[in-house]
Amino acid sequence: MRRELATIAGLAGTGRNLQFAVSRREALVANPGRGVGTALLTNTWGVFAWKASRGPAPQLAAALLIAETALLAVHVRHNIAKPSTGINVMLAAVALVCSL
Repeated sequence: MRRELATIAGLAGTGRNLQFAVSRREALVANPGRGVGTALLTNTWGVFAWKASRGPAPQLAAALLIAETALLAVHVRHNIAKPSTGINVMLAAVALVCSL
């Protein structure tokens, strides 16, 4: 059951990042650094989902939790955080707990 939950969290994280990239395509093209960061984080979520479907991946889940928490902190610091900004942090926490 834990493996399935970790996989679902990974797929949800991948999907949320893809939705963000598609909905803000112009902004990501205009700012290549932001686009690369979004692409790397999306790919990391995808790799986690793939690895989690085959077995525990706690190191990757921990890296996702750190990255998503840092991203949330930047959004809060610049006063641009929305309630949805924290969803990937929660997904990463679920991924880590289910990978232990």
